[in-house]
Amino acid sequence: MKNSQQWIKQLHLEPHPEGGYYRRIYQGNAQIQTQTGMRASATAIHYLLEANDFSAWHRIQQDELWFFHAGVPLTIHQIDQQGKLHSHQLGFEHNINLTISGDTWFCAQLTPPYEPQDFSLVSCVVSPGFDFADFELGKAKELVNEYPQHEALIKRLCRE
Repeated sequence: MKNSQQWIKQLHLEPHPEGGYYRRIYQGNAQIQTQTGMRASATAIHYLLEANDFSAWHRIQQDELWFFHAGVPLTIHQIDQQGKLHSHQLGFEHNINLTISGDTWFCAQLTPPYEPQDFSLVSCVVSPGFDFADFELGKAKELVNEYPQHEALIKRLCRE
């Protein structure tokens, strides 16, 4: 079984601003007009998250589909429009895919318990295609003000 550094090297992954490593592997040729400009019809990335890292709270305007490939289970936390927390596990013994609706705050972490060398490898597809102009990284203070009932989880999985 490959370790995280072997996958990072093989897939040419780079650090992602939300945490983890990624590389775009697909961008549709068709263009779609969105509220924030023209976007590819769809984009896809490989994304790897190591044990002591996390994908920080963030949101994008488009729907995002996650597909599990390798490693240990991953937990994705979402806060819906009514402020309710939903946690979903991706893994071979759980769901292997999940759709996150656009404009939804979400984050991800390896599902405990895990070992320091563990990781999760997934692919993510965004439609219309992802653009960093549509990406918002959560700020703990603002998210806690909006969702005080989730303060501990928000503070633990925010970078600001």
